[in-house]
Amino acid sequence: MKLKPVLLLLIWLLIVEQADAQPKAKTKFVSINQLAVTFGDRNIGAGGPGIFSTNGIETDKWFAGLGLGYNNYALHSYPLYVQAERKFNQLKYGFFAYANSGLNVVLQKDQVPAIITITSNSRYKFETGYWGEMGIGHRFYIFKNLQMQAGIGFNYHTFKTTETLHPQIQGQPITTRRYTEKINALLLRFGVRI
Repeated sequence: MKLKPVLLLLIWLLIVEQADAQPKAKTKFVSINQLAVTFGDRNIGAGGPGIFSTNGIETDKWFAGLGLGYNNYALHSYPLYVQAERKFNQLKYGFFAYANSGLNVVLQKDQVPAIITITSNSRYKFETGYWGEMGIGHRFYIFKNLQMQAGIGFNYHTFKTTETLHPQIQGQPITTRRYTEKINALLLRFGVRI
């Protein structure tokens, strides 16, 4: 019976030794700053400009970080998201895949976006929705610690709308409608990685 605790201790020591013998992945802080243009499924025009900054930790093949952006497609909004990225190779240049998910924060609650048809006696209020994106990109070094990168991704974002219709004839009830605007878009990004 006394042999069992000794065996368990030896197994545990072997596991700790093996884990310590594995090469440690180098981690470093990375800041990704990009300009973007959004083209979507709505008839809004030439596309909405945007700016995004994502900061996080990078290992040899992986990146994970938090991001904040400004998106001007359909509605002025501020995406707040978590992003993950995976490099396809260990070279100083190459392709990567990324995905992010978070909130599509709307600060101007009464701004009416181009995708909504306005009636003269309606009032609108907009609320935070969902932000998500996934895509691929390519990056290359231009200096020792500075990379250029470009990417293209499928973007899906929402915002909640409350429409209050004030009747033009006195005595009629005020009606309120709540719905979620869903936007599919293609997001082109170009920027630097420090």
